[in-house]
Amino acid sequence: EAQDRYDEIMTMQQEISRNHNRTLINKTFKVLVETNQDEYIQARTEFQAPEVDGNTYIINPGVSLQPGDMPEVVIKDTFEYDLHGELL
Repeated sequence: EAQDRYDEIMTMQQEISRNHNRTLINKTFKVLVETNQDEYIQARTEFQAPEVDGNTYIINPGVSLQPGDMPEVVIKDTFEYDLHGELL
């Protein structure tokens, strides 16, 4: 029963987070680049704490960004906890 309650709470939390993240679509944020992978860049907005909150992913940016860079992105899509942004 404890596992069922935990699962129910986590499902509710995912929906709350997803709904909040949707309010961020088409908004612009400065992000801090953390890693640059082949297909995406992982970054964080000022309200995404490491190991606590989600990440902002920049897919196929077409430019070379390094950890520590702080580009501006516009949020184009969201997930339960993460954001998908495009460079301005």
